[in-house]
Amino acid sequence: MRKIYLLASVMVMAATNAQVSINDDFESYSAGSYYGGHWSNWSGASGAENLVVSTAQAASGTKSGTISVNGQDVILKIPTVYTGVHTYQWKMLVPANKSAWMAFMEDTSNPAAYGDDSMPFKLNFNTNTFIGDSNYDNKMYVSLYADAGTVSLSNPIDYPIGQWATYKVVFDLDSAIVSLYIDGTKIIETDYTAPGLSVGGADLWKFDTGSLFITGSTSTNDPCEWYIDDFVYGEGDLAVVDVKAKSFSVYPTLVSNQVFNVSGESKISSVEVYNIAGQQVLKLAPNATSVEVNTSKLVPGTYIVNVTGEQTKLSKKIIVK
Repeated sequence: MRKIYLLASVMVMAATNAQVSINDDFESYSAGSYYGGHWSNWSGASGAENLVVSTAQAASGTKSGTISVNGQDVILKIPTVYTGVHTYQWKMLVPANKSAWMAFMEDTSNPAAYGDDSMPFKLNFNTNTFIGDSNYDNKMYVSLYADAGTVSLSNPIDYPIGQWATYKVVFDLDSAIVSLYIDGTKIIETDYTAPGLSVGGADLWKFDTGSLFITGSTSTNDPCEWYIDDFVYGEGDLAVVDVKAKSFSVYPTLVSNQVFNVSGESKISSVEVYNIAGQQVLKLAPNATSVEVNTSKLVPGTYIVNVTGEQTKLSKKIIVK
């Protein structure tokens, strides 16, 4: 019988050969609906399911992503992997008397083509999804794929209600183990029982009114509301990563003299500029900690600058006058 182990040991902050490939603090996005990059949705076309960028809450800076609007079904799109150790880390706020749901998936390339069995590791906050057990009120629990159509559940878990907390999930696919940490403490370590023994992103779903039994909900009140910030993804068992560490700066973002600058604490391997149609219009490979980018050949308008370094990536919007 598969078992889920609840732990209370302090996480060892060590990472061997760890490599951060996404480091997202949401600051480069405009407030409102957002679709692009690693933020997709269930149907795969921009619309009501999109992530919403909010200025109401933030763990750092002034913005975060929120799952709080009916119809949202956000997909965190990460390439599927079958071997190695992979870490997902994010800061999360679930307000008091609100609920949240997040499911890691085996494959997010075409989520609508997969069923519930493709979501082998789910995090449930203050929701009695398929349970109806008051012991789970104001608690979180993990549901883990057991066999086709069935899941095994963890015991109720305390989580910081109404406060930002750092969550980290580590998938060790070579050992078929998955671990959950909250604020640096390992809470769960258990067998990873995904049918294909793979992982590739997550589904962040907004419960529609009446769709599931949620603690405190009624036919006219849907309490699903939560916020995500400072998301990090990488290979290896990463230490808790400061989303600002080794980050890059792009300035000025309002370019009026045909030049903007990119600088960082680590070397910049590439700077790519895209127009709003998604076409690449400029690419540099500076291999230095700073670079001056000439925009004299660009027509006035809005562009997205993607900066890639040794351990992080940054996307920033600029306006060329």
